[in-house]
Amino acid sequence: MLRARSQTVGPWESFGLCPYGAYYLIFPLHEPAGRIPWVATEKDYTGDDYGMLRARSEAIGTWEQFTITWHGSGPDYITIKARANDRYVTTERNWTGSRFGMLRARSTTAGPWERFQ
Repeated sequence: MLRARSQTVGPWESFGLCPYGAYYLIFPLHEPAGRIPWVATEKDYTGDDYGMLRARSEAIGTWEQFTITWHGSGPDYITIKARANDRYVTTERNWTGSRFGMLRARSTTAGPWERFQ
């Protein structure tokens, strides 16, 4: 599960983007060479796990494709929209324990919790 929870940037907080047609693929930079698990949207999960982002895919399909939109001139922030369910990725900031900061593609609008720098 991907979570936005760290106060510092290290190897586990670093991700790469790869253009893929009109979309992007997201992958963690901390994985060993030769194995790239693409980030996927778990759209078949139910309840609180619906839309959870996980770095687990070894093949590329609709679940691994995202639209990245830059806002501002800096960019000031980006939004990430999953192709799998056409929802914006949000950070679950009000949850506690192991789900704190979980990233899920669940929002139909891009508000403060759907903005990333």
